[in-house]
Amino acid sequence: MATAWALAAWARTKSEHPAPGELIETGRQQLAELLTFLERQAIVTLLPGEQITVAPTPDPYRWSFASMWTPGPFEAKPSRAYYYLTDVDPSWAVERQDEHLRDYNIPTLWSISIHEVYPGHFLHYQHLRRVESKVRKSILFAPTSFVEGWAHYCEQMMIEAGFGRRDDSIKLGQLAEALIRLARFIVCIRLHAEDMSVEQGVRFFRDEAFMEEASARREAERGTFDPTYLVYSVGKLMLLKLRQDWKQQEGKAFSLRSFHDTLLGQGSAPFWLHRQLMLGEGNGDLLE
Repeated sequence: MATAWALAAWARTKSEHPAPGELIETGRQQLAELLTFLERQAIVTLLPGEQITVAPTPDPYRWSFASMWTPGPFEAKPSRAYYYLTDVDPSWAVERQDEHLRDYNIPTLWSISIHEVYPGHFLHYQHLRRVESKVRKSILFAPTSFVEGWAHYCEQMMIEAGFGRRDDSIKLGQLAEALIRLARFIVCIRLHAEDMSVEQGVRFFRDEAFMEEASARREAERGTFDPTYLVYSVGKLMLLKLRQDWKQQEGKAFSLRSFHDTLLGQGSAPFWLHRQLMLGEGNGDLLE
């Protein structure tokens, strides 16, 4: 009974999505609201930088649901950053367009915008410009577990900080995105280290992460050429562990803003180094 009720609630939530052609404008509106929230809550320092253009995903990258393309941290002056969202192809049948947009439902899109832009990848790149160490400033040496772990952590952190507290569906969207990342962890390992086929991966995303057929296929196929997409969940868990350990060390002096600014100010280092820099020697395990 409970499972049937939950699935019905999620089905209703997925029906609340932008109409074809409206995805880009919806993304723009969300960025404005996210920026206002961060300005009011002061949970991480916002920095001046380039303008963000929300635009349709270019054809070569339409395998991705969304992506953030930001000028590199060594750029001498700000230029334009692009937040790409993959809207429907007008040539698709109506049924396929609706299926695509159900996985772009408004609550899920909030988590995507948090992950890609505020305070996820875009803000991370802005902070990288202020890092003095050229190694930790460079994207070339950036561990995916930290880069994606930070962005995925932000989805949960923003809910914890009170974003969308009057709309339970936003929390539901965040949990749905977390579930997809956990499914990636399992599918990726089984695709590369066991005998799972792409078709079995598709069924896993569809049945266990409740994705639409086309989105489930895109996720399973991505696992064949992007094995690092399994580290999103691991990175988030290591970051949550680091936050808890630093909070315990700081005591009453702890604040989310100080934690986030200190973390981002250290650049894109592996988690063992972040722990050493923030907690000193003998800093404990990366994960519970």
